[in-house]
Amino acid sequence: MASPAERAALTNILELGLTDAFRLFNQEAGQFSWWDYRAGGFARNRG
Repeated sequence: MASPAERAALTNILELGLTDAFRLFNQEAGQFSWWDYRAGGFARNRG
C-alpha cells in the first residue's frame, strides 16, 4: 500500500512525461517488467 506522499511523488514523475518503455511495446496482459521480490511475486508471476 502506498502512502499519500508516495502517490504524489509518482504523480509528479508521471507528469514529467516519462513512459514505461516495456509497456509501450508490449501491451499483452500478464507480461511484467518488474516483480515485488518481498512477497514471492516472481515465483507467482504477480508483477
